[in-house]
Amino acid sequence: MTLKNYTCDCHCDSVLNVVRGEGETLLNEYNVSREGPFLQLFAAWTENGSGLCDSRASAFTGIDPKDVFALAVKMVNTVKEKAPAENMTLCVTKEDVRGAVKAGKNIAMAAMEGCGCVDSLEKLHMLRELGVRFATLTWNPSNILASGCSSSGTPDDKGLTDYGREFVKECGKLGIAVDLSHASVKTMRDVLEEDSCAVFASHSNFRSVCDHVRNLPDDVAEEIVRRGGFIGLNTYLPFVAGGISYGEYDAEMIFPHIYYAAEKGWLGALGFGFDIDGVEAYARNVPLDRSIHDTYARIIREKSGLDEKMQIAIRGGNFLEFAGRKLG
Repeated sequence: MTLKNYTCDCHCDSVLNVVRGEGETLLNEYNVSREGPFLQLFAAWTENGSGLCDSRASAFTGIDPKDVFALAVKMVNTVKEKAPAENMTLCVTKEDVRGAVKAGKNIAMAAMEGCGCVDSLEKLHMLRELGVRFATLTWNPSNILASGCSSSGTPDDKGLTDYGREFVKECGKLGIAVDLSHASVKTMRDVLEEDSCAVFASHSNFRSVCDHVRNLPDDVAEEIVRRGGFIGLNTYLPFVAGGISYGEYDAEMIFPHIYYAAEKGWLGALGFGFDIDGVEAYARNVPLDRSIHDTYARIIREKSGLDEKMQIAIRGGNFLEFAGRKLG
């Protein structure tokens, strides 16, 4: 595969805005590269396990929890329908990814963020048929599959449920990568005991650098890397650094996480999950009238001190390699 010019973002909530009627297109000035081909992974975020939650759910008031799965399907279908019209090739399999990269095409992929509405393996199979190849088990709260990160460090952190273990094993059979972002620590470790599935963390940083429940403990990060997985660094300030305000937040503050990965030997699995449209604010030197992809690529190129090979890998090459090897 030709990876040199690609940028990849492995977590984006933009399809939620389209389904809520807040826009007509998946792409905008800040979630598309203007300097080369890109991959954008669009997440279908729907749930807290029993239905919708937090401020992003306000537009869905009145939806019965039993109808949330239909909402997830609508989001996935929105990605499928709109991607070609917005100059993106929808990729589903690893062969699709390899072919699109070889041709230098822009790539769209679909993911689930929180699978509490996937209450049967039949529904999991349906999502796979629709093109989903990435599954974040929980959002912050726990659900029928597993404990979410909100329970980390508490007696409520029970890890995977019995159904959750079945779900993870089935993901392995179906070629769906299991995403450890938003999971509790015990859930992460339980998933990593199941060796049949591809594992990654789409938008999480390192807890040793920033001590937040959404970030990865060292043993989890180490095992993801050992398993040939992927870690997408999140640019949401609370996961990047503590004790500073957005007025003080610069994009370069992600560098300690990159340098920590270098120290640990994890750079070959590192990339980005910017959390585009999933956060309330960005670093002050990330203007939203231009591409977040390109802004971070420029900052890494000019200020990180990494050699060109590693810049290419982190900017997009590592995720493309992961997707080109691990998906069904």
